[in-house]
Amino acid sequence: MLPVASAFRVDWETEFDRLRPFLEGRGGVIQINFTSEDAAPSKFNHILKEDFGASDNRNYLSLRVDDAWSTTYTVDDQIDAFARKLAEGGVVVDFSGITPYSGNVLSENSAGGDLTISVTGLTIVNGFDQSPYARGKRIEAVCDGVRRFVSGGGHFMVVVNDMTQGEQARFWKQFWYAGLERAGDRSLLLIYFVGPKCGNRPHADAPPPSLRLTLPTAIEGDEVRENCVYDDILDLFKEAGYMPEEVAVAAEGIISSHGHSVLAVQEGLAKLFLRLQTKPNRREA
Repeated sequence: MLPVASAFRVDWETEFDRLRPFLEGRGGVIQINFTSEDAAPSKFNHILKEDFGASDNRNYLSLRVDDAWSTTYTVDDQIDAFARKLAEGGVVVDFSGITPYSGNVLSENSAGGDLTISVTGLTIVNGFDQSPYARGKRIEAVCDGVRRFVSGGGHFMVVVNDMTQGEQARFWKQFWYAGLERAGDRSLLLIYFVGPKCGNRPHADAPPPSLRLTLPTAIEGDEVRENCVYDDILDLFKEAGYMPEEVAVAAEGIISSHGHSVLAVQEGLAKLFLRLQTKPNRREA
């Protein structure tokens, strides 16, 4: 049976060999650079999450932060996302000590003549006031949840997608350095992507990495990568019941036609698999 398109994984053997100790539980900070979408950072990101603690998913949690996603756009969104993720690992983040806003604003007012009411500096989100103090207390509660999760044998990975310099600054200042970096000790893995949205440079406040990787944009001209991709494609078809010689020409065609872009290789392979899914599966006699 052919795998679904989202299950394809080719190339990046060198990168994942270096990442393996971290994905198996070692904490640290990793910076991943890419110069364009040709490097297929979204696919790489998907495999990161898939491989993180693959042998013991119950004790491994991961969360991605992205300024393009409504669930992690603001700091308050990020707080809620962490709380939901920790709940998956059996840890309840206790916000009970942080009193949510309760009261009436501009209600039951009356006057016989002119009435002028001015309200400034009042912002309410999800029932909590948005003062720096209240937000800081909620972040402390989340960090305490992370601390309890890892102290119980868990491992937590935070992936910060490529974001603008301004959004990077907000995350580092208001969340990471506000307590998250200390909460996970040696069981917290932080991976941040550096690409076009941030001008291909990390923010000055980004933590120094334990490991720095650069994703390739192409495989052509790199004999080692070409051979790895070729073998990966053959392995995928072999697992699906096809003999190597049946797909050798197709594999060579994908590499020669799409080798200028890792993303194009991934997409070309996906299209080939989808076409074959409509045909009878031929197996070895």
